[in-house]
Amino acid sequence: MSLRRHIIIGVSAGVLLLLVYAGVITLAQGWQHMLEQTARLWYWIMALAGGFGIQAGLSGGSYRSPS
Repeated sequence: MSLRRHIIIGVSAGVLLLLVYAGVITLAQGWQHMLEQTARLWYWIMALAGGFGIQAGLSGGSYRSPS
């Protein structure tokens, strides 16, 4: 698998995690609360999304179906 595909998988996973976070917080507490929490905890959220993206990029596509 090419390096480009791993990068795409990693970035996509990180962005997807951020979208899920924003969606859950918005549905549970409202748009304003999500903005306040994100502004207050942005460094933790970015570290979490970045680490998740790196993990997904490193392992993405490494599983092959048995043939």
